[in-house]
Amino acid sequence: MDEIGVLDSVYAEAMGDGDAPDCDGIEPHVDTIIERQHTSRGVLAVVITLLVKKCVDPDQDIRMHQAGMDGGFSGRVLDTQVVTPFLRSHDFPYMAGGSGWLTRSLEQAMPYNMDYPGSIRPQELKDAFLMVVHAVQLGRVDARDVLLRIFKGLVRFRERSSSIDLSRPVGLTVSEIVTKIEQHYNSSLTGAARLPVLAIYAVLKVVVREVNRYDDCELLPLEAHTAADTRSGRIGDVEIMRYEDMIYEGLEIKHDILSVNR
Repeated sequence: MDEIGVLDSVYAEAMGDGDAPDCDGIEPHVDTIIERQHTSRGVLAVVITLLVKKCVDPDQDIRMHQAGMDGGFSGRVLDTQVVTPFLRSHDFPYMAGGSGWLTRSLEQAMPYNMDYPGSIRPQELKDAFLMVVHAVQLGRVDARDVLLRIFKGLVRFRERSSSIDLSRPVGLTVSEIVTKIEQHYNSSLTGAARLPVLAIYAVLKVVVREVNRYDDCELLPLEAHTAADTRSGRIGDVEIMRYEDMIYEGLEIKHDILSVNR
């Protein structure tokens, strides 16, 4: 079975009712990668590429992720041609630049050993990434099981984010809509504080696609409004990420106040 066949087969199983497989004690590391899928898309793409390669070619040392390494292979080519297009087609997080190997912290010409020097942040994510690669390469855990657990997590996140049923007003004039938004802004109703964030986010969804300064940038999904930035690791209510997996801009939005961090 080739790489596309592996991805299709594991995805089909992930869409079933079965539980995510155990992964010989590295489940917390796998789940860390899943939980950071939007803010660390480079790591996600690279891990999936390495797992797919291991499934197709069990003798390949997946730590040797560049063709120029002794016994290595081109992970970037496999990612660009197969993995990222697959992620995009299934509405999973993917790197806008076309490959996780465009991320500076992952492209260094050094094996993905436990002492890999790349500056993957936060440290928890770097540890998780290297532990997963290490365990799969040493045969402690089956690459397909890890891939299935990741896909199960991606499907769960995707379905959760798409299950919100939004009301769609019909027959309102622009003036009526503006009046209702103003009433909501100035009310003490539950959720009123969220409306300015949603308004700015909706505007930025258009601006990021049209304005040159946001070339190679992507608007990240909104976090829960109750999550503190210090706990979630975010720098604002709304964040824009560049293709190399770096936060380019963050906006902190309060009623009548907008601050921008770059």
